[in-house]
Amino acid sequence: LGWALLISVLTYFLYPHTYIRFGILHLLATSLLSYPFLKTKRPGSLIIPAVIIWFIGNVFSDMTTSTALLLPLGLTTEDFRSLDYYPLAPWYAIFLFGVLVGQTVYKRKTALLSHSKLPDMLLMPGRNSLAIYLAHQPLILATLIFLQHIGLLVH
Repeated sequence: LGWALLISVLTYFLYPHTYIRFGILHLLATSLLSYPFLKTKRPGSLIIPAVIIWFIGNVFSDMTTSTALLLPLGLTTEDFRSLDYYPLAPWYAIFLFGVLVGQTVYKRKTALLSHSKLPDMLLMPGRNSLAIYLAHQPLILATLIFLQHIGLLVH
């Protein structure tokens, strides 16, 4: 959540018209904070809320509102633009389906593959996914700016 808020602040100063208000990190943080309440639920009880949230998200995608306060729920203003936007509706439904699958398919919570049989190089991305995510955007942006600067990319 801290990284999500920091990215919102940074993008607000760098790109004030398209800054990130509720991006993928905001969605992930919100979803993970809700997990303690969900893990005690019976798996079948998550299906209906997930379907409803997915449906609401698809309805909201065709609607606009006059306030930006509802952006996390999926209701945008007419002039809304963002560098990254993953509202709770419909994307929280994907998280709920993931919890459902985890509770039904992965009941024993043991590794499906032995870590000792996998090379460290294959384990590294999963262990460092947040750092990789946070680093890739500035690296891509810097590369594009450099390519534009040397004339290989036209604005």
